[in-house]
Amino acid sequence: MIRKFIYFVHLLFLLYFSREIFSYEISGSRWMSGSTTFFVQIPGISPSGLSWNDAFKSALNEWSQKTVFKFQYVDEFQDPCIVDQLNGVAFTSDICGVAYGKNTLAVTMRSYRREILGEPSIIESDIVINNTMNYDVYDGSPRLGRNQASDFRRMALHELGHAIGLEHEENSLSIMAPSISSIDRLTADDIDGVKALYSGLIDCPKKKLSFGRTVAELSEGDCTVSQITGGGADDSFIDLYPFSLSQQTTVNFTIESQTLDAVLLISNPFLEINYLDYKTKEGCGSELSANLKPGDYILLANTFAEKIDPVCDVKGAYELFSNFESDSIMDLGETLSTGGSSSRGAKFQGGILIAEDFKFTNNLSSDQALNVIAVVNIDPIHINKEGFFIVVAEVGSQIFALNSSGEFTQAGPTLSSLPKIRSKRLEVVERIDITNDFLPKSRGINDINVNFYVAYGLYSDTNEIYYHQLPINVTISEK
Repeated sequence: MIRKFIYFVHLLFLLYFSREIFSYEISGSRWMSGSTTFFVQIPGISPSGLSWNDAFKSALNEWSQKTVFKFQYVDEFQDPCIVDQLNGVAFTSDICGVAYGKNTLAVTMRSYRREILGEPSIIESDIVINNTMNYDVYDGSPRLGRNQASDFRRMALHELGHAIGLEHEENSLSIMAPSISSIDRLTADDIDGVKALYSGLIDCPKKKLSFGRTVAELSEGDCTVSQITGGGADDSFIDLYPFSLSQQTTVNFTIESQTLDAVLLISNPFLEINYLDYKTKEGCGSELSANLKPGDYILLANTFAEKIDPVCDVKGAYELFSNFESDSIMDLGETLSTGGSSSRGAKFQGGILIAEDFKFTNNLSSDQALNVIAVVNIDPIHINKEGFFIVVAEVGSQIFALNSSGEFTQAGPTLSSLPKIRSKRLEVVERIDITNDFLPKSRGINDINVNFYVAYGLYSDTNEIYYHQLPINVTISEK
């Protein structure tokens, strides 16, 4: 999946360009993280008194302040002619051994890495500046003619646009036009180009990943790979399911579909693919297992840009089954409240503990005894106040509530009608045992999908309760 570094050269010519049509140009290659660091140590002072170093940093800062891309810099020299995945800039007499073209001010050299999704990503951008040319730092119209100085900062802005991933814009009076003009700051066209290249993933709607069963569909109107990666020709539909893990966890994801030719992938938050399904599952579906370290991930439910399997299609409904196994109890996402107030100090954890092997999971057979456990770290401002706990279970479209006798009954229509399983002065940490050594088969349960939610509230305001974003899921099936 990895190929050798490839250099692309971008030349800035000393010609005047005067047409003005806004239409930025991008190829789809970008930095996966939306940021990078330049090593900047350019000796010398411009005739106007500003150092070349400060002028270059000023150009870096303008891109960072006006666009979604972020530059950092280190005050050290790094040879731009060395391929080392470090970004350097320097005055040179040639392009790393190749002669500069006539009137060439500077050259940006980009190195790439092939990616599974989208175009090759940029992993290095180096800039060499022709030391035989005259430079100064100034605003306004370019100083044309023999022995006149070119604006160094304007040149740096242009080359840094290439470093970001922008191409020459032939039809616009912008910094990224192939020729120098009176434009000395970023234009709306330049800014929009960066947004198009780097905002696709941010702008694409995300789906909530809940362990258990999720019903969804890939169809017209969904995001495409080319949209989330900033370009390219891959117009296959894709759904994004961000999720976080607080401990080492084995996950298993399965898509079942009669029509959708599905492909599952797991990436980091920047779409660098960690795992993918090579279509080992029979039929149209997909299956993917991975042992993941603590961190943030995205599960991607993808298909193909064109129909490959005569039986399967590139759009259609699917069922996603998400299961996990871990040695530790799971975090249950953000803390929410019915009143909308913030409770950043509260934290919910929960899981299904298999009695015989002390593993937490959500996928069991009907003859496995299980314990449904929740641990609540109470918000510090609520500790030692009189409070209560509520437990509800979601089974399909039905809602059940746990009562003080340990039985689930049909939930009432209002918050006040839900039974309180415990009332007490709240301590720092509260543990709720929803079930103890529960054997589904003994209750005639062989196949069920249940989402449990735990909440607590204060008697000083019974209309507001605090609960967790992600359910404690248990999936019982015949194995």
